[in-house]
Amino acid sequence: ERARADLDRHIGRFPLLLDACVALSAARELDQFAAVLAARARSVAPEASEVLVFLARGGEPTCRAGLDAAGQPAERAADADERYVAAEARALIRRDGGEVRVIAPLRADRRQVQGAVAGEAPRGALSLRLAAGEDGGRIAVELTQALARLGGIALAAVELVEQARGMALRDELTGLLEI
Repeated sequence: ERARADLDRHIGRFPLLLDACVALSAARELDQFAAVLAARARSVAPEASEVLVFLARGGEPTCRAGLDAAGQPAERAADADERYVAAEARALIRRDGGEVRVIAPLRADRRQVQGAVAGEAPRGALSLRLAAGEDGGRIAVELTQALARLGGIALAAVELVEQARGMALRDELTGLLEI
């Protein structure tokens, strides 16, 4: 019975990914995107003691949104692991005693669009600290990674909206702002 109850509880988390997809698709700016992603990561992994979203465009990633264990806003500078994940787009999972740390990459569109270099596309990391339950946090880790993949797609959409906004405000020939 206990195993069945645990399975039902974990299965109940999967519709949260669909809700996250819908909410992320409505984001039109980076800060809005980061806030939605942090909130959705918190709902997907309620056992998380820390949820942070780091974003960068060419430089060092900065914390754009975060929540602590109580759901209150939290921010801090990116550490070496978070900078690595943002730069290399490789997930990192560390287990230390009763805690699991998941850092999943967020990548926008890597193609060259309107003279922009691929390195200028937004990139970042979704960082969570989780209490390792009986399953070692496996379900929460998998859901976090799936959410980060959805976040990467949403980040690309935000980038395209920003590019379209920029193209609409500039003269095609001169590059000057049109008023």
